[in-house]
Amino acid sequence: MSESKQPAVTIKKWVWRALFTSTMIPLLLVETALVAVYFVSNDEIRDANLNYL
Repeated sequence: MSESKQPAVTIKKWVWRALFTSTMIPLLLVETALVAVYFVSNDEIRDANLNYL
């Protein structure tokens, strides 16, 4: 029988993976939502100003 050896996960790799999954992914989602809200509100304000003029 052959035993399959899995590479050992170092503490540094484990910490970076935990940091990425617990902070970076939600941060990117929130930032994407904020940019989308900015563009939508900018478009609405521009349309309102053009109608006013």
